[in-house]
Amino acid sequence: MIVTLIAVISMDGNITDGDTPGTSHWTSLQDAAHFRKQLAKSDAIVIGRATYDIAKPVPQPGKLRIVMTRQPQRLISKPGMLEFTDKSPQSIHEYLHNAGKRSVLLVGGSQIYSLFINAGLVDDMYLTIEPVLLGEGTPFFSGSITKTDFRLKTMQQLNSAGSLLLHYIKH
Repeated sequence: MIVTLIAVISMDGNITDGDTPGTSHWTSLQDAAHFRKQLAKSDAIVIGRATYDIAKPVPQPGKLRIVMTRQPQRLISKPGMLEFTDKSPQSIHEYLHNAGKRSVLLVGGSQIYSLFINAGLVDDMYLTIEPVLLGEGTPFFSGSITKTDFRLKTMQQLNSAGSLLLHYIKH
């Protein structure tokens, strides 16, 4: 099973601007298209509660969405489509592996990224860097993270503004 972290960040390392939830108001259309393509290719998606509240992904048969939250009992799961959990990244990884999932996409936020990196469970990473300085907001990672070596696989300029899509694999 491959676990892929996908994120869009500003040049100053933020995944939100601090004022408005979500990223669509400062990210490129090309990044959005890449994100949708990666979502379509994945068997399962892991998302944090705050990111879930912003995105409100629609449950789809065959596409398991797992929302990490401290209070899963307060939310209504739709088994096999939308599940809320307070389990560890290792437990989620094992659950998805046992369910036969081959491609898992981590879509945020910073706490989820940090938890999976620190657990050593991220195999590759798509990182779009948008040519904007936000000045404030949510940093890419939350708290300290474990040193993890990645190797650049591909780099693509997405548009004339200079949005860069970097694809890293674990080294």
